[in-house]
Amino acid sequence: MLAGCGLAEIPAPRELPAPGAEYQRIVAQSSDVVTLRAKPVYSHFEISGLRPAVAPQPGEWMTCLRATETIQGVPRLAYFGVFMRRWVVIEVRRGIGIDRCDQEQFAVLAQFPAAVAVDIDQAASKQR
Repeated sequence: MLAGCGLAEIPAPRELPAPGAEYQRIVAQSSDVVTLRAKPVYSHFEISGLRPAVAPQPGEWMTCLRATETIQGVPRLAYFGVFMRRWVVIEVRRGIGIDRCDQEQFAVLAQFPAAVAVDIDQAASKQR
């Protein structure tokens, strides 16, 4: 027996971004991470592997960032949860318990050239 009206949206299956630098590039070029890296209190950014987000975390996929945070000359580790949906970073926030960032393994987050915004109308007019 089926219950309900059948109009509920069925979530699309997760599509894991390509392994390696692809998800790292997406994270590194996101405006939130660019802003975070520009703050002088943070240095030595590292990134963890990509894994599925679990409710109540936002998005479909998540990774963690670890940085050295220096306040009043005292360095300490700071963790950030980075959440993605359909290849787009939708939220960056301080890591909390459910994120388990302190249990992850990390590698250096490379610097990538800034993403270039393309005006679609301008690009189309050049092709005419």
